[in-house]
Amino acid sequence: DIGSPNIRAALFTTPESNQIALVFSNAQHGLLVTPDATIGGSIRTMSDAFLLNDTVQAVRSVQVLGDTMLVNLNACYPGARISYIPDQSYAGTSVVYEGPWILNRRGVGAFSFHRFPIRPFGTTTAAPQQPAAVRKLDLR
Repeated sequence: DIGSPNIRAALFTTPESNQIALVFSNAQHGLLVTPDATIGGSIRTMSDAFLLNDTVQAVRSVQVLGDTMLVNLNACYPGARISYIPDQSYAGTSVVYEGPWILNRRGVGAFSFHRFPIRPFGTTTAAPQQPAAVRKLDLR
């Protein structure tokens, strides 16, 4: 697991479309999540790292099971797309995003992803996902 964890698949695990399994490569020894932290005067949790259809506050909780992250949602979101870490700031603020982060067991951070498609519940084929939208970020 020398490389960064990279999302391989996203699929709904319930018929209600209220839980998503995110499966990562480069995480055969498991994923880790950095602890919640106080940043910009607010407690930031892993729920702050995910956006569904570019909307925040859709994630209720997150669990890690080996190379898979289970994202529990606060409502049903059929047909949604998921993103990991906002463009620059925590939603509704000007505070630059500083975590929490997804890591592999070597401490290597996961690649971000934007509007990654989520397969419907009951999909059993390992059909390849469409590539997630890629855009250049200016890290000045």
